[in-house]
Amino acid sequence: MTPEVSVIMPAYNAGEFIAESIDSVIGQTFTNWELIIVDDGSTDNTASIAQQYQSSDPRVRYFHQQNSRQGKARNTGIKNSTGRYIAFLDADDLWTNDKLQLQVDILNARPEIDLVFSQGYFLMTDGSLQNSDVKVKEWNCEHDGDEFIDWNQIPILSAIVKKEALEDVGLFSEELSIQNAEDYHLWLKLLHKGHRFLSMPERLFYYRVHQSQITYQNSGMYAAIVNGYFDLVKKNILNPANKALQYRLKWMIINHVNPGKLYKKLKPVFSDKKGILFFYIILNRFLPGNSFTKRFGNRFL
Repeated sequence: MTPEVSVIMPAYNAGEFIAESIDSVIGQTFTNWELIIVDDGSTDNTASIAQQYQSSDPRVRYFHQQNSRQGKARNTGIKNSTGRYIAFLDADDLWTNDKLQLQVDILNARPEIDLVFSQGYFLMTDGSLQNSDVKVKEWNCEHDGDEFIDWNQIPILSAIVKKEALEDVGLFSEELSIQNAEDYHLWLKLLHKGHRFLSMPERLFYYRVHQSQITYQNSGMYAAIVNGYFDLVKKNILNPANKALQYRLKWMIINHVNPGKLYKKLKPVFSDKKGILFFYIILNRFLPGNSFTKRFGNRFL
């Protein structure tokens, strides 16, 4: 039987938690799935744990690649998947046992919906739980595009999406400057291509908070987010005149004390005149008369 759902699990030095995450998939009440574990160049015992599960359950498949970050690891999984729906679970997180069943039922009943996500919990280091909330509604670009620009609305471990929708927008970005925001970048591509989302009130996941996780360690995540915005502007997916986008970038510029340092972080995206002009528009709108704004304009325009 062809799996209906392919679960993509990127893993990097995940030996401490990966067995619990795999068990979380095996324990699903919905059983027509395959689990694709993509080892992103781990140097611990991640491979041996994953291969033990692969040998005992034919639904578990293991792939290894050189360390290339999350976007490529997830794309490797998607490209090797056979399911019509794709779900994502990192190798340190958990699902409730009814997660897949509830979401597959929605996708099968609502063909106009391309992606479903949900609320859940943060699993803290002391074992306590804190709510991870989302707005419960249907989402489309016409009415909700600005709200998605304001912030990432989708916890990736809560999402299940049609594979054909992912292929329609070219999967995840593998650009290194966008990693750690590659999921947000993908949701924006999907939404602005016309794909429709639905969020659920049920709490279906446990996002583990711990010091070794990538997002916990990444103090420069805002740079990846801004790099993603610029990439989408350059590709004509986001409109540089969008006020929500301008105000979001304003917040990032104002909260970054030195605009020059921000420019250095974003320099890789200034490969053409459009990116440079967009950055100048933001500076001139929110930091008019600033010495850096003047120097930037004199140098590049």
